[in-house]
Amino acid sequence: MPPAIRYGVDMKLQHYDPADYPYEHVPNPGPEPVTWQQYYGTRNLLVDVCRRHGTTGPLGRLTITDEEEEGDDWEFGDDDCRYFIINDMYNTEDRYVYMELIDSTAVTRGWLDDVCAMLADTGGWAVGVHIVEDGYMLIFADRLMVTGPRFAGCQTVDDAVRSLQRTD
Repeated sequence: MPPAIRYGVDMKLQHYDPADYPYEHVPNPGPEPVTWQQYYGTRNLLVDVCRRHGTTGPLGRLTITDEEEEGDDWEFGDDDCRYFIINDMYNTEDRYVYMELIDSTAVTRGWLDDVCAMLADTGGWAVGVHIVEDGYMLIFADRLMVTGPRFAGCQTVDDAVRSLQRTD
């Protein structure tokens, strides 16, 4: 059994070119489609993690049922959310939950470590984070993939987090 990952210490930073990206790294471990229960269950976990670090929305958790179709029993999210988690399930092939950050300082080492720990328990999911006007991150349990001008020159995960804390 491999040693446990010490989040933020053993995590690797990888730069990528979006033109070369998507499907060689898509975290979908099985041939079966992703169900709405799996998607929104993982999204609910991300909502819980983000709420520990700041305002989260625009919607909160979705109630998960055994019904064939997803329901509309959403919790309200916070106003002026720092962590804007997309509520749409775009397809049944990819194990990604997407979010946007208007304020990149919402990415802290503690938040990133908590997201990675959550992902380690989800069986191959990742979080795609659009940093408005400035870049994109793909967060996996064991690595952080980045692209965009904000991350130029970053060599480590700590460098990437520090670059996101800049307000210039």
